[in-house]
Amino acid sequence: MAGGVSFNKDGLLMVDGKPFFPVGMYTIQSRSGDHDACLKEAHEAGFNTTVYYALTTETLMPLLDAANRNGIKAFVYPTMPFSLRKGSETTETITKDVQDKMNHPALLGWYLVDEPEGIGKADTQKTLELYQLVKKLDPSHPCSLVIMSAKAAGDFKDCADVIWTDPYPIPSRPVTVVADQTTACIKAIGDKPLWVVPQAFDWSVWNTGKVDKVHRPTPEEERCMTYLAVVHGAKGIIYWAHTGSKYYIHDYPEHWAAVKKIAGELKYLSPMLLTPDSKLKLTVEGGSIDSMVKELGGSVYVFAVNRDPKDCQTAFSVPGKWKAEVLFEGRSVNVDGASWKDDFKPLEVHVYKLTDQ
Repeated sequence: MAGGVSFNKDGLLMVDGKPFFPVGMYTIQSRSGDHDACLKEAHEAGFNTTVYYALTTETLMPLLDAANRNGIKAFVYPTMPFSLRKGSETTETITKDVQDKMNHPALLGWYLVDEPEGIGKADTQKTLELYQLVKKLDPSHPCSLVIMSAKAAGDFKDCADVIWTDPYPIPSRPVTVVADQTTACIKAIGDKPLWVVPQAFDWSVWNTGKVDKVHRPTPEEERCMTYLAVVHGAKGIIYWAHTGSKYYIHDYPEHWAAVKKIAGELKYLSPMLLTPDSKLKLTVEGGSIDSMVKELGGSVYVFAVNRDPKDCQTAFSVPGKWKAEVLFEGRSVNVDGASWKDDFKPLEVHVYKLTDQ
């Protein structure tokens, strides 16, 4: 990759010198071996990033080759994960593993460890040593790891360039877990960027292999969790998962269609998501609305997320004189100068594009 991959001062990923908002999903691959078809479909939907669990260079390269053919970048293990090591790994073997993969054009970054405080079986010292070795060998790609809590985020913040967190609340906890965990992790890691891994699987299938009374995220829950993460400061979204669990999302077409639709929205919104938050003052009255304001190309974008599982009507105001389109909904709202009202269904998200009247 000519310009390499890095982060700018605002925590945004830079690829070949250009800002890049990751719209990703773990393990975009086929169970039947036709990886190109899966990757092509995902790319056309709006995805640009994946994560591969392949453990050896030999199993990984066909996946990276297919990803590269279809416009998808990937995070991969630099070497055998801590949880699967046999004790024979040395600096020399790890070095060879990294060097075998580091120049592949589809490589976006390194996935050092998955949930080190749990299944990853890695303490901070071991993770830090791996991070330092990988960065020495390949300073042109960032290192990531995923954690389950704000405490772990703080514990491991010095062990990677970007921290990911994976709140999976549905159905036992509310969607607001995503907002709370995103906020808490950002506080714990300081100036490091945070990406969020939204839940795109069914806990009952994961636990038992079949659908039980509990449910996978509904389209409304999936969209609400995604936008809560973004509004609360996530600099990337990587869903779990496409193929990497007992829950193969292609077996549930309605769920896959819902996630693809959100990916398309994020792709469209990426130019806005790659700008700093606006200094315009947004006033919000009514309901429990989490919000964010962006500006780009003379337009103002207001992201509004109903975090409650109940209807509400909300009044908004932004200094100026506007007309307002509601993106992705094919409608506009009436604006009285700087103010407008709108209805929200349970967990509904509206994204308003404001332009001068």
